[in-house]
Amino acid sequence: MVQHVKSRGNMAYISVIGAGECDQRTYEMAYQVGREAGWRGAIVVCGGLGGVMDGAARGAREVGGLAVGILPGEN
Repeated sequence: MVQHVKSRGNMAYISVIGAGECDQRTYEMAYQVGREAGWRGAIVVCGGLGGVMDGAARGAREVGGLAVGILPGEN
């Protein structure tokens, strides 16, 4: 049974880590993972740049989910 969780009370966090550059097939897989996680109410945590991490974040956001991007750098 698939359930869409709207409440953020008992949140699950899903981390997606992968290549900053990837082929279309890999990007689409990351997008689908993010979309499913976001649809189910999980928070997607990933890098904030391109590739796999962009795909996962975009998938989560497009279904109203929350994506947190962690950018590289000193500060």
